[in-house]
Amino acid sequence: MSSTISPTTTIPSQKKGADLSYIWLYIDENVTIAVKNDSNVPVGEDFIQQSLKQFLFPKPPSGKYEIILSVLKQQEYKLKVLLYDREGNHKTSSFSGILKPNSNIIYKVGFDKENSANSYIKQ
Repeated sequence: MSSTISPTTTIPSQKKGADLSYIWLYIDENVTIAVKNDSNVPVGEDFIQQSLKQFLFPKPPSGKYEIILSVLKQQEYKLKVLLYDREGNHKTSSFSGILKPNSNIIYKVGFDKENSANSYIKQ
């Protein structure tokens, strides 16, 4: 498990008028992460970079999402969530705990594409 999670908070494009909205997650590489929209459809994609799993969902519509974490064997985890609005403003939240096999942890996200201050995440 990585000792710290310190991802960049710079979004890929800074073009004026561009839609800069993102749901961006960072977690330890051994944790399986799935994100589903309110229709229970998987969204976004993940990849591993420098022992850290990243999940990206560019230009998501406003709405409710679930982040589902799971593991094959018990371990501690650290999750960092960045919710970017259309203008590139973001709300950041961090969570940590212990994940056990066959016992998913689910976070609920309310995403507001127009104003990150209205977005939230809770367990």
